[in-house]
Parts: sequence; C-alpha cells; structure tokens
Amino acid sequence: MELPSLFEVLVLFALFYVAFLTYNNLFCPKPSGKQLPPGLFPWPVVGNAPLLGSEPHKTFHELAEKYGPIYRIKLGSVKAIVLSDLKTIKQALVKQRQVFGGRMRFETYKYLQNGISNVFNDVSTQGEVWSKTKLEMLRHLHNLSTSTTVRKKMNDFITDDVIYMLKKLEITSETNFVNPEDIIRKAAANTLCTICFGKRYDYDDKDFCELLQANEVFSAVVSAGAMIDTMPWIRVFPKHRQILEAYKKAMKYRHKWALKLVEEIATSSTDKDLLEPKNVVTSMIKSNGNGKITTKYMDQIASICSEVFAAGQDTTPTAFNWIINYLLLYPNVMKRMKNDINEAVGDRLPTLFDRPKLPYIDAFIHETFRQSSILPISIPHATLKQTALCGYHIPQGIMVFVNQYSVNRDPNVWPDPEKFDPMRFLCKDESGGMTMNSEAVDKYLIFSMGLRKCPGLDLAKGWLFLATAILAQTCELMPDPAHPPSLDAIPGLTLRPRCLRLKLRINTLEVQKH
Repeated sequence: MELPSLFEVLVLFALFYVAFLTYNNLFCPKPSGKQLPPGLFPWPVVGNAPLLGSEPHKTFHELAEKYGPIYRIKLGSVKAIVLSDLKTIKQALVKQRQVFGGRMRFETYKYLQNGISNVFNDVSTQGEVWSKTKLEMLRHLHNLSTSTTVRKKMNDFITDDVIYMLKKLEITSETNFVNPEDIIRKAAANTLCTICFGKRYDYDDKDFCELLQANEVFSAVVSAGAMIDTMPWIRVFPKHRQILEAYKKAMKYRHKWALKLVEEIATSSTDKDLLEPKNVVTSMIKSNGNGKITTKYMDQIASICSEVFAAGQDTTPTAFNWIINYLLLYPNVMKRMKNDINEAVGDRLPTLFDRPKLPYIDAFIHETFRQSSILPISIPHATLKQTALCGYHIPQGIMVFVNQYSVNRDPNVWPDPEKFDPMRFLCKDESGGMTMNSEAVDKYLIFSMGLRKCPGLDLAKGWLFLATAILAQTCELMPDPAHPPSLDAIPGLTLRPRCLRLKLRINTLEVQKH
C-alpha cells in the first residue's frame, strides 16, 4: 500500500484547518464591536469538554493563570464563562445578582422536586412564584437558626445525633480500621430529617438507605459540566440512557418521600405543634394562617424540605470527613481544641452557645473549608440577559462557572495557600484575646454568594461546630498505618478525602452518661 506523499498530507491538513476555521466563524460568532472574554478554541461537537479531565476545578485553575480571572469555554454545544477570583465573582454574583442569578434550562433539572425546584429554577422559568418560594425557604431556615428557643432544641438533637454517631464509629472500628463516611452521612442526614420533618431514622432503615442512595445518584449526575446535559446526544448510548433513567427514578422517589412526610405532619399536627414550630414543615404550615394547606402548598413544602435535605446531606458530611482527615494529619490541632474546651467549657459537653468562646475551633473549620474546597465549582449559573463584566461582553443565556477552588488557592489573598493554618482566620480582639477574623471569613468561598448563596449555611456551620467540639473533647483518633491520610481527593460534585480510615475511641464518661 502506497503511503500518501508529503504534499497530499499538507493538502489534507490545510483542508481540515479551513473547515475548522469555518466552523468557528459559523458557530462561535463574535458580536460586532463587543469583546468577548479570552478563551479556548472549541472543537466541533464536544467543545472543550475533553480538556477538563477528571478534576475540572484544577483545569479551570490552570486556565485562569493563562487567560485571567474571566475566560470562555464551550462544553458540547453550551457556551460558558469561568470566573476565578473573588473580585470578579463578587461583581457578578453580588453587584449584578439579578443578571447572574439564573440557571441553565438543562434536561436533568426538569426532574428535580417535581419540576418546582428552588435551587435549579429562576425567574425566567417560574416567574414571581420562584421569588416568593425562595424567600419563604430563606425565612423559615432563618427562623430555625436564629430563634433562641429553637436553637436550644436544635442543640439537643444535634448533640444526640453526634453522640450516636461517635458511639457507632467506636463500635465499628473496635477490631479494624474503618472508613467513617457512611456513618457520618447517616448522622448528618438524620439531623436534617429532624430539622425538616421532626423525624429520625434507624441507620439500617430501608427507606432511609434508599433515600441516601437517591442523593448519591443526584450528585453523580448534576455536577459541573455534566455530559448528559451539555452533550445530550450522548444519551443514544445505552450506558448514559440508563444513567438518566435511574436519575429520573431516584428524583421521583425523593420528592414522593418528602411529600408523604409533609402530608402526615399536616394531618396530625395539633394547635400546640403549630403554636411553637419545631421543624420546617410545621413552621410553614403555621405561616399559612389557618393551618389548613392545599395540595399545591404541600407540594411546595415538600420541594423546599427535599432540597434542604439534598444540599446539606452532601456538603455537611463531606466537610466533616475532611475535618477528621485534617485532625488525623495534624494531631496537635486536636490537642489545642481539647485544651480550649477544657478552659472555656469545663467538663460538660459543648453547646452551640459556646461557639463565641471557642474561636480556634471555628477557625479550624473555616481553614478546612478553604483548603479542601469541598464544593470546588458551584452549580452553574446562567445570565438572564446580556451584560458587561470586567469590560467584556457577556451574552444572555450563557452558562457561568464559579471556580471556588481558585478563590481558596489565590496566593494574592492567602499567603502560602497549600499550607494548612487555622490561624489565618483569627485575630486579636480589644482585650487581647483571640476572635474570628471577619475579613478573612469574607475571602474564602464554599457556599457561593448572592442570590444562589446556600440557604442552609448557618445550620451546616452549627452542626459542624458541635460535632467537631464534641469529637475533640471526648475522643481519640488513630489513623490506619496501612492507608495513611492525605490531601488527595476523590473528584465529583463534592471533593471527598481519598484515604480516610481510622479507629475511634471515646475517652471520657460524659458521652456515655448523656
């Protein structure tokens, strides 16, 4: 067989290059007189998707070093921009929140909360209904996290859940080193069930386990730049078609589960229950005035509770896994926390109300947020109309990635960003004591900001503080020498520690007597 000549190869290459430029001019037009952000040249059909790899947050971080804090990419047929520094992100999500507060109209979003999702809809899809529902969600979560009476009750049931979790970890790790993720996930999920519905589940309950499995399906499908949405043609392949069908089934189950609990509470709640709401459902029923709610409103309550559960059930336990991972890596941190608790609290168990007296624990949790970047890329936004950002033209309907990982690793903000140092988040108060550095707290990014800021932020921080404080006061952690902890992460919608195995021992009697 005769090989092609060099001339023939060059001709083929030239033809391919011309076709490539033609594609770019036809499908990637630049608005006349308006400058788009710099960015990558997209390949036909797949765009820049193959370049992202298994850790897109790191790829985005590297591209920001080349193109700057705002640049454009293309995933399949979907055009997108990536925001990578705090100043640019604040300009977009806070100062221009009404423009950058949209969501993409992806296929997978249609199956969330029976189509009435607060997190995955916006004013362009649901109008004023979305705005009112969003405000209602924020109001009820705010009431639960700020009311002194409710906080006392929350403190009690979080403490119960944490103690049960620690006892469970002690039992399961008695004879061998274990990965604590499953137990931690179920403990955090039970707290969320109590917050939303006033109900706990046994760790082995079939419905409870199926619910947690549905949430894993959600996390696997709804991730940054998910192929199933940005390249819908991929569904012709059996594997991806099966993934989508499993996702639809899981989301239907999750909403049905929440709706059933709402209906049970609505039909069984007494006047006394509504007089002093103990969970999101009773709080929303009370706000309805006469306590009688329509089927449509029950569906709305179920949607809100389901989303609160789904959001917290992934991020909160993942954050606590990293907290344990760092305590295994830096045992001196745990010693300091234990000493601080002994001085500020004494022999009793810490409470949510002790948080101002234990700033080092708070600082440790925030440094864990910063360095682990548990949610490295926030769920994509979309522009609701064309606008300008940092001097660049931004079209309407473009997907917007917020690379929180880059914000948390910016050397201009965080000196030596790879170093784990809780002291970044501390400063001296007027009396010379240590307190949280509010300026530093405003510079890291995990829970997004603006219209899409995590509504359960205060609840998550409360759970993590109490769990960390009780763990530090009462327990001893032993890493697995065969699988030592590291900073390596398993990529996904959230980043999870890659090597997390331990033995846990409860050293004090306080937990046993609770």
